[in-house]
Amino acid sequence: MLRKEGSSFLIDGYPRAIAVKEVSDPIAKEMQTIALHRSDLNRCKDFLDELKALDLQKFPVGARAIWVATLVTFYKCFQQSHARDFSLDKNQIFGSLQGALDVFIYFQGLRNKHVVHDENSYTQVQTVLVLNPKDDQKHVADILSIVFNADTANAEHIRSFSPLISTAFSWVENQHNSLIAQLVTSYEGKVYSELEALPEPTLTVPTSNEVGRKR
Repeated sequence: MLRKEGSSFLIDGYPRAIAVKEVSDPIAKEMQTIALHRSDLNRCKDFLDELKALDLQKFPVGARAIWVATLVTFYKCFQQSHARDFSLDKNQIFGSLQGALDVFIYFQGLRNKHVVHDENSYTQVQTVLVLNPKDDQKHVADILSIVFNADTANAEHIRSFSPLISTAFSWVENQHNSLIAQLVTSYEGKVYSELEALPEPTLTVPTSNEVGRKR
């Protein structure tokens, strides 16, 4: 956990550390994007663990909410972003695994065309007239709008989607660890005074004025 002590930042788990410094070279920048993907995928793992432990029949609303959060967060890593230097490449991660790309594309369609934008047949709407008998004074009992939403938060979907998350997370974790090793080698080669001179990280508290603004 990152915390501030006096005028310096420290991270728990490093008892001999005396400071935390920010690095901003190209490898560090690449690592930042990988770290954002890693954070999202780790969150997806947590979501799916919660979903697997949930009684889907007893808690259908909660199950649907977690399922939607899982799909949206996962595919955020693979679709265009204006705040990340690159998205994950589905072919690079899943291309060598038999059937994995088909599963990826299926759930991407579910996310894009049903969950986020109700464009496919998994959502249907009709306006219907409720008709009374001919001899009733009032023939039209009511006019109703009927919305049909396919429930996709089911055990089969959860079972099929789980390997996508674990495979993507493992790939990102390997990339993250490789970049760490490169940075350690690079900065261990510097003289200590250069390391001391590195700036401290700056964290700001977001405000409501920034909610619609790119960071």
